[in-house]
Amino acid sequence: MLQNQTILVGVTLDTRSRELLTWSLVNHALPGDSVVALHVLPSSYDKSESNAKAPALLSLAKDFNAILAVFVGFCNLKQIDLKLKICRGPWIRKVLVREVNCFGAGKLILGVALNPRAVGPSSTNTQQRRTNLRTISRRRTH
Repeated sequence: MLQNQTILVGVTLDTRSRELLTWSLVNHALPGDSVVALHVLPSSYDKSESNAKAPALLSLAKDFNAILAVFVGFCNLKQIDLKLKICRGPWIRKVLVREVNCFGAGKLILGVALNPRAVGPSSTNTQQRRTNLRTISRRRTH
């Protein structure tokens, strides 16, 4: 019998990320699994006026929740627990490794980045990049 696992999916607020999340839910998540839509903010996001950033962060969270709301019916039907996590860090790779370890994730699913700070697929028919968490951890320690 397979154990339930946690799957992290790197997302942004674009159509390609929704497609990546859909692909991940359909092709990788099994009943009982938890899927975490993970968005990484650059640490420079904190350096501006903190009073101005609070409403922007709340707005960002609401936007992501609206996107995830589309998947509620499917996730309920397939018995998948879908969550959102927004975190900050200067290096996306380090944040991803930290979150994988924190959640004890079995899979980390990322798209191909269009720019160095983005995490998302480069096109609808792009090859989807799945990275085994252990591989990321090994690369980090070398």
